[in-house]
Amino acid sequence: MDILLVNLVGDIPVVTKTWVGGVLAMSVLSSTTIIDPTKFIYNYDLVFKKGQFTRVLYSLFDYGEFSLIYFVQLMFLTQELAALEKSIPQRSQFLWMIFVMGVLTIIFSKWIQPFEPLASVLHKNLTYYKLRKDVQLQQGPQRGLAASPLMVRVCFDIVLVCHFGHTIRGILLRYLAGHLYYFLEQIASKVYGINLCKPPHKWFAARERGNEEEAEQLQE
Repeated sequence: MDILLVNLVGDIPVVTKTWVGGVLAMSVLSSTTIIDPTKFIYNYDLVFKKGQFTRVLYSLFDYGEFSLIYFVQLMFLTQELAALEKSIPQRSQFLWMIFVMGVLTIIFSKWIQPFEPLASVLHKNLTYYKLRKDVQLQQGPQRGLAASPLMVRVCFDIVLVCHFGHTIRGILLRYLAGHLYYFLEQIASKVYGINLCKPPHKWFAARERGNEEEAEQLQE
């Protein structure tokens, strides 16, 4: 049993493992009231007008207190993020993706107040990106959006609007950052022939190579 558990945990990539560990730690802090649970509530005005910046950090690891639903959500978080991280060759690219989507989500939250923690919103955007990319890879003459898990996801969110009364704008927040990132990476980058979503260190490396080549040409 111990060996099975070690293998299971060992199969989870580093970034996903770190995020899940942060979620568990934050739940312990919240459940034991070491940190006031009300400080986990994210609101754009409280953060940027009142200067309560820790709300961003808390909300990015907030999945609520321990319960059956909590562990089900944590299981999906682990599986889906691990699958996405494994599909991306470089860890720096995955970290940059999380950062960009996180920043975009916070920007959009100025106009759309999320009905769930930032952790859940960011998770949904990352999942949407993977589902959208899978649709592109699987697209064929007899396979389309209607047959994809993405359509199931969209239908589920429609149920949230109709049954639980969540606003359409709140649901859109689960898609906006992921869709914009997908557009920049998969469409705009191909149109302009340059990867617009590569991490900063790759931009600097490319610039240094360009400077070196220019210097060599001048010497010749």
